[in-house]
Amino acid sequence: MLILLRARTGDQAFVREINLSIILNALRDHSPASRAYLAGVTGLNKTTVSSLVQQLIDAHFVSELGADKTEETGRPGILLELNPGAGCIIGAEIGVDFISVVLSDFAARVIWRHQERTSRRDSQEKIIRRTLGIIHSAIAEKGTEYKTILGLGLGVPGLVDVASGTLLFAPNLRWRDVPLRDILQAEFDFPIYVDNEANMAALGESYFGVAREGQDSPICKLWRRPGGWDRARLQGNAGRSGLPRRGRAHDPGHGWPSM
Repeated sequence: MLILLRARTGDQAFVREINLSIILNALRDHSPASRAYLAGVTGLNKTTVSSLVQQLIDAHFVSELGADKTEETGRPGILLELNPGAGCIIGAEIGVDFISVVLSDFAARVIWRHQERTSRRDSQEKIIRRTLGIIHSAIAEKGTEYKTILGLGLGVPGLVDVASGTLLFAPNLRWRDVPLRDILQAEFDFPIYVDNEANMAALGESYFGVAREGQDSPICKLWRRPGGWDRARLQGNAGRSGLPRRGRAHDPGHGWPSM
């Protein structure tokens, strides 16, 4: 009986986390919005929405803007939006010949960005050290306006074991079995997520780009290979639903899908 109770409690907590994500995604797409509107677009009942919104307000992820003046009948609802100052998110990419880092607020507005070139002659240690330095610069740009760093996503050009955050093989970098998440986690105390950069691109397009309104959209990348040849490869697709969904990428040139 105790085991069943624990399982039920765990399931309820998991469902609530999913519902919190649904509310945040709805506000990202439809902000500003009232509680009633959120109930309509998410399919959650109004009581559940009110409880979830209050939890997000208490955690400073959502802010109330005031009464909805467009409502002509009944009691006007209170408009809600994501709180930009709730925290910052860092996006980073280690490319074949560059390092790029972006800092955004919780409403996905870019606060700071930096990109610098690398050389194929640079060692793995040097590139990782430079990446860590740029991330530290991004953190310094956060200032006092934003509460904290909520997490970091790192994209890399190779096969990634997402569960461990390990870069298994990056042929263009000539890197193999690099525990990138462990390296970053030893330096920073916020959540770290590592994936193939094409998967990251597909996910980004599904949330903020050309695939925002579609169910499936191909992501095609073009880059210059050694020797000066240009070649396009189908890299993945992005999907959208009520729940966050990872974009998936496939590189026909190497014959393997990203994990």
